[in-house]
Amino acid sequence: MLRQEQPDAVVIATPNWSHADLVCDALAAGCHVLSEKPMSSTLSGCNQVLAAAAASDCLYQVGLELRYAAIWQRTRALIEEGRIGRIRQLWCKEFRGPWALKIDQWITQQAKSGGAIVEKDCHHFDLFNWFIGRPARRVAAFGSCDLVYGADRFDGVTPDVLDNAQMIVEYDDHVTAALMLCMYCTGYREGLEIGIVGTEGWIMANTRGPGRLTLSRREHKEVLEESFELPDEIRKISHGGAVYFEHLAFRDNILNRRRPLTGASVAWWSTAVPLACEKAVAEKRMVEMSELGPAPPMEDV
Repeated sequence: MLRQEQPDAVVIATPNWSHADLVCDALAAGCHVLSEKPMSSTLSGCNQVLAAAAASDCLYQVGLELRYAAIWQRTRALIEEGRIGRIRQLWCKEFRGPWALKIDQWITQQAKSGGAIVEKDCHHFDLFNWFIGRPARRVAAFGSCDLVYGADRFDGVTPDVLDNAQMIVEYDDHVTAALMLCMYCTGYREGLEIGIVGTEGWIMANTRGPGRLTLSRREHKEVLEESFELPDEIRKISHGGAVYFEHLAFRDNILNRRRPLTGASVAWWSTAVPLACEKAVAEKRMVEMSELGPAPPMEDV
């Protein structure tokens, strides 16, 4: 297809294990690329894409669409304005039901998906990275297969991914973030919840309904509440409409030669941190990010 059609741009929406090879092929063919997250299911794949993106004149944008959602852009702006002081602690709660069925259930296989933390929580670690603006230093993580993916068979496949986990990440300057994942909270309707606590106040945001953000200052000096309404036709596309805005950004980045909000180093860090968490669970120990080898600068975070 790349040789015959010579497309200007390619959208890669294939299983995780295939991302690295397809992205590199498309970039080598002179195509702009919007690839689904994660960057790759392996660290070696991430490094492969990182090198290919650096060597190409074409745009590489990864599908971390939460950065394009109004609620998280507003959260980032309030942090940048200094409204809550210096960030000290963050948390995220992702309680949901199992994934939809996939071809050959690749998503429930560690080797093909990278694991549940990589597949699901690269979004949330990316928001942590974006809000903090500092590299992660080390991770501790605990998880198991209890109810959904701990079954002997799942649609003809034996799963080997986690269905619940709790993770703690320490960043530079002793900032810490905690993330809870549960894949058997079927019917849970409270949305994605994220909290950021700073030296002067805190932000609590939840995607339930239209999405709501509350900013509180210490000693009740200031309270800000905002909601985020969108037309149903946009909101229902995916992730509360974030995918719609992600695609608009991809088009505009190509036409205006803009560096993407979710470029190669963003993609690397969003995948490397959950890969370290998967390693921490598997090896039952704390994992230093330095163990993963050289890391790109967070210059486009």
